[in-house]
Amino acid sequence: MPQNQLVIFDFDGVIVDTEYTTFKFYQKILPKWGIYLKESDFKYKIARKSIDFFRDVLPPSKFDETFVKKIITLKRQAFLKNIKKYLKIIPYSLELIDACKKKSIHLAIGSQNERELLEKVVDVFDIRHYFELIISLQDLKNKKPNPEIFLLISQKLNVPPSQAVVIEDGREGIQAAKAGGFKAIGYTNSFTKEELVQDHPDLIIESLKQLTPQILRSI
Repeated sequence: MPQNQLVIFDFDGVIVDTEYTTFKFYQKILPKWGIYLKESDFKYKIARKSIDFFRDVLPPSKFDETFVKKIITLKRQAFLKNIKKYLKIIPYSLELIDACKKKSIHLAIGSQNERELLEKVVDVFDIRHYFELIISLQDLKNKKPNPEIFLLISQKLNVPPSQAVVIEDGREGIQAAKAGGFKAIGYTNSFTKEELVQDHPDLIIESLKQLTPQILRSI
């Protein structure tokens, strides 16, 4: 069986942690409008876009799309202004990326985040040079679990899905990878092992420290 030539990293929850800091930002700012988020509401944010999160946590009487978009814009502006305050690098992600690059493994980012934020983050943390391709929300017609995001990377880098592995912390991302014919590694940063196993990843890890270029080549 041919070895894997390409590793595709999800962004949120695999390279950087933005979900909890996003939630805490909303939790801090919303009381100005009489909206109070409970800590238990965070579960509705995991692996989901903010607009969908607000649809779930706000009562219908308080959900106004124009207002929600205003709050999301405030969050985006704050994050872009101070990346290192709001975004934290996932432990061992940079070490793994560097090790893969040294072994000449093709690397890409496949994220449903907005390109402006992606571009700013890879520059602030000085990791752009590791990746041959970065795919963002603006490049896509279909969201996960549709495999378009990963198939697009496969096509652009001319590496077949059968020789590529995706590292994901979200269930829909794992589903997308498997639907596209990719190997999938589930990282228990957002979901439990018991939840991820339902989507049949090829491997489940609790820390990126468990991965090496050799494992990624041969999985």
